[in-house]
Amino acid sequence: MSTNKLVYIHTICFNITAIRSVRKLRLQYIRAILRQEMAYFDTYTPGSVATRISNNANLIQTGMSEKVGTCCQGVAMLISAFVVAFTQSWRLTLPVATSIPTAVTLVGITVALDAKLEAKILDIYSKAGGLVEETLGSIRVVVAFGAGDRLSKKYDNHLEAAKGFGVKKGPVLGIQYSSEFFIMYCAYALAFWYGIKLLLQGKIGSGGDILTYATPYMFASYTVLILNDVLGSCSLL
Repeated sequence: MSTNKLVYIHTICFNITAIRSVRKLRLQYIRAILRQEMAYFDTYTPGSVATRISNNANLIQTGMSEKVGTCCQGVAMLISAFVVAFTQSWRLTLPVATSIPTAVTLVGITVALDAKLEAKILDIYSKAGGLVEETLGSIRVVVAFGAGDRLSKKYDNHLEAAKGFGVKKGPVLGIQYSSEFFIMYCAYALAFWYGIKLLLQGKIGSGGDILTYATPYMFASYTVLILNDVLGSCSLL
């Protein structure tokens, strides 16, 4: 069986599992909402309750479908890459591998900051969605009392607040991706520089071996970038 068929099968299986799980989650959420006291609904607008389950369910379905398969694939690729690299030349792999903890630490910090900002944005969007639903549901009363402009300004304020948090995400993502690629290319440079040094000392057979030993680390660096995207999506759950 070819690799493409296996990828297709595992993607379909994860997607079906995610759809079924999210369907059960929505039903349990509705049952839990219906069991709440009336005072609970006084603290939330009707639209915000529906918006929250819609947004969160979509995030959960995305995280449980292709993200899980991609994460498993990335972890397997990362482990395989280092097993091959260490078995072929541990002298070259060990110094280069020190860049991986640095990249992982950086990704963890920036993903945590990005998740906090994204959670605030989703909370504002849920409030804005609730405001719109209430306004449209009682549009006759709104028009009768001339409250359209005031509600429109309130909605714009919600969007401006979300825009402010979105602007704050820019530097976080800029630091995240620029630092990742900087560490990755510095590791490439270290691999070839130290590989040439080992070649001159006679500890590596030929120049082609340097590329052979450095290739698994290239796959490992690419895997770190994949896992970064997976963590960024799953951290919102």
